[in-house]
Amino acid sequence: MSTDDNVIDPKDWKIASTGKMMSYSLGFILTLYVLSAYSAFIFYFYEVEVNLNVEFVTLAIILFTVYTIISSPILGYLTDKPFKWSKKWGFRFPWIICSVIPILIFYVLLYTPPNEDAKANPWVFFWYLLIISCIFGTFLSIFRQHYEGGFANQFREDFERKRASALAFIFPGGILFILMVIPLFIIKYGDKSSFGLNAVISAIIMAVCMIFLIPGIRETKEVKMRYIQGYENTEPISFLSMMAISFKQRNFTVSLISSTLVSIASALNMASSIYFFKDVLGLPIVDSIYPTIAYFVSLMIALPFG
Repeated sequence: MSTDDNVIDPKDWKIASTGKMMSYSLGFILTLYVLSAYSAFIFYFYEVEVNLNVEFVTLAIILFTVYTIISSPILGYLTDKPFKWSKKWGFRFPWIICSVIPILIFYVLLYTPPNEDAKANPWVFFWYLLIISCIFGTFLSIFRQHYEGGFANQFREDFERKRASALAFIFPGGILFILMVIPLFIIKYGDKSSFGLNAVISAIIMAVCMIFLIPGIRETKEVKMRYIQGYENTEPISFLSMMAISFKQRNFTVSLISSTLVSIASALNMASSIYFFKDVLGLPIVDSIYPTIAYFVSLMIALPFG
C-alpha cells in the first residue's frame, strides 16, 4: 500500500464494480439522444413548422457546425487540467455535472422559439437558432469530452473496459429506444407545439437518467490523484503546439477526417428521414417506428460479433 496520501501506487487501484459500470453507461443516453434528435428534427422544425426560409436555416446550421469544430478543441484544452476543486470534487466529475442542466435547458429552448411570424422577422429566428445551438453545443462538448475522456481513467484494466463497453451498449439501450420512440407518438405534422412537448418529456427522462449517472462518474481518491500526478509529470504545452503535434500524426488525421465524414453522412440521413416519410411516402411519422425497431433488433443481434 502507498504511505503517501498524495501518491497512488498502481497496486492500490481498485477494480470498478458492475454497478458503477452500469451507472456510468447512462451518460451515453444523453450524448446519443440529443445529437440524434438535433440531426433528425431541427432542420425540419425550423423550415416547415416555424416556417423560416431554408437559406436562413441552412446558414445557421453551417455556422453552428463551424463553431463546434473550432470551439471543441479549445474547450478541451481549457478544461482538461486540474483546478482548485479537483482534489476534493474530482477532475472530470464537476464538469460533467455542471454541463448536464444547461444541455437539457437549451435542448428544450431549441424547440420553443419566439411566438412570432418567421416570414416577417426571419433574422429573429436565425439568431435564436444560431445562438441557442451554439450554447447548447458548448455545454454538450464539455460533457462529451469529460464523460468520454474519463472512461479510460475510471476503468483501467482491459477486462473492465470490455465489460463497461458491453454494458454501455446493452444497459442504456432500452431507455434510448424509448426516447427514440416517444417522438413518433407525440410529434404531429403542422403542430409546432408538439415538438416542444416532446423536448420537455425527453428532457425529464434524461434528467432522471443523469441522477443515476452520478455514482458512475464520481471519482475515487485513486482516480483523482492519477489525474493530478499525470498533469504534474507532464511538461506544459501550448494549444497551438498541441494542435500542430496532433495533425502531424497520420492516424489522428485520417481518423478525424473519417469520423467527420461519417458524422456528416449520418446527420444528413437522419435529417432527411422525416421529409422522406412525410413528403415521399405520405405516411405519419409514427410509422417510422418499424425501421426504428428493425435498427435496434439488428444492433442487438450484431453486438456479440462486434
